Amino acid sequence: MCSIRHSNAPALYSLFAPDLDNPSRHDVEKRYARMSPMRIPWCPPEAVADAVGHLVGETGRYVTGTVIDVGLGGTARMP
Repeated sequence: MCSIRHSNAPALYSLFAPDLDNPSRHDVEKRYARMSPMRIPWCPPEAVADAVGHLVGETGRYVTGTVIDVGLGGTARMP
């Protein structure tokens, strides 16, 4: 999960830690990491910015019609 406002909202923490009262970001960090094939809890916003920078920059000028998944491999497990 990328570290964007909605994925790190306290209202969502309870979905990943229903056993805790008022779980914090710290409480769910290890649980988020277990969901990621890379075992990293969330990627920083800069990771998304880097991908966008590549696409709009000189190195991405020939890239068309593709999806760049900046999601820590989360879709790798999907059928």
